[in-house]
Amino acid sequence: MLGGGDVDTNPNPGFRVFAGYAVNSQWGVEGDFFYLPKRSTSSSVSSSGADGSTDLLLPFYDVTRNRENFTEISFAPLYGGSARSRVQ
Repeated sequence: MLGGGDVDTNPNPGFRVFAGYAVNSQWGVEGDFFYLPKRSTSSSVSSSGADGSTDLLLPFYDVTRNRENFTEISFAPLYGGSARSRVQ
């Protein structure tokens, strides 16, 4: 929602290693390891609040009123504001 684009962390490479060993006909040992590095994406928007600037509104669903609602982050010409989103 922030910035009007998709949230895309692009392909996230990782690997998995698996190994097993038969000690004898009754016993064996096996193990595996999985690695996937952390990735994050962030985006931000801001508005100065000056005349003619864009109003920033944060939509949410208000369960107390059972309808959609919004919170003002900036509202021209009264005040400016900014918002930042981070996806991990």
